[in-house]
Amino acid sequence: MDERHPGFLDTAAFNMEVDPFIRRFLLEARAAQHPDDAYPIVVPQPLSFPDVVTAGWSEAGIILPHGLWRHYGGTAVIDENWAAMEQWMAEMAQATGRAADAAHYKALRAASGTALAAELLDGAGKAGNGSQCSQVLALHMGLVPADQQVQAAQILAQDIRARGMTLSTGFLGTPYLLDVLADAGVRDEVIGLLLQTRYPSWGYMPSVGATTVWERWNGDVGDLSHLTLSVPANCTARISLPARVWREGSRAVEEHPDIPVHATTPEGVTIEVGSGRYHFIRDRPMT
Repeated sequence: MDERHPGFLDTAAFNMEVDPFIRRFLLEARAAQHPDDAYPIVVPQPLSFPDVVTAGWSEAGIILPHGLWRHYGGTAVIDENWAAMEQWMAEMAQATGRAADAAHYKALRAASGTALAAELLDGAGKAGNGSQCSQVLALHMGLVPADQQVQAAQILAQDIRARGMTLSTGFLGTPYLLDVLADAGVRDEVIGLLLQTRYPSWGYMPSVGATTVWERWNGDVGDLSHLTLSVPANCTARISLPARVWREGSRAVEEHPDIPVHATTPEGVTIEVGSGRYHFIRDRPMT
């Protein structure tokens, strides 16, 4: 299979207004849901593709509405998809005024998170076998207690350094790795990974002549232009700005005393960071 048209929600949403396109796709996703409410791994479902449900693919019906909401601030996409995903997301329940649902899902999340942490964490920040992927996913999913988060991030950073500033994450861990490090304040490893050209790394691909992103670090696969091993969209802003700023849009930028605002317009706010400029759209209803 030669996948040349994968979806890049974060990159596309940062550079273009993709809300109408993604919402149209989600209409297809809702129509393709299984009787048990799970989403298939491909939508629309081709007859030649296995009709299965699996982690890493079937969460798209939840991740896409959540991503559009976080990027653009509009809650219409949540309402459109709520019936299809209501057993998943407490945060979006709160945003759309479903207070009772939000309380229920927060309690469920806390209980399941505690159970997973007891099973997977060693009490000193190590998740599972301590691999890069184990640490990244545990931190990204909020499974690590607050008093162990620094240790967990350091275990991840130490493994990266021990491998000569290269990666061992794959399909599911790589998209979240830089966010986890940046949120933990581990800046040296973030910069080191972005500048690395040794295998396996992001820089290795163009260093050997690649003109697109591979699905595997060694390029031994027919799938091209693959999102999972690409550098996350707008990672410079994520490294340079407080997490609250880039996650909450223009309102947080305007309220933050340490952010130099270059220009403010009805469409949004432009800030300057080093030699670069970043534009944040204003929160506005999307119907």
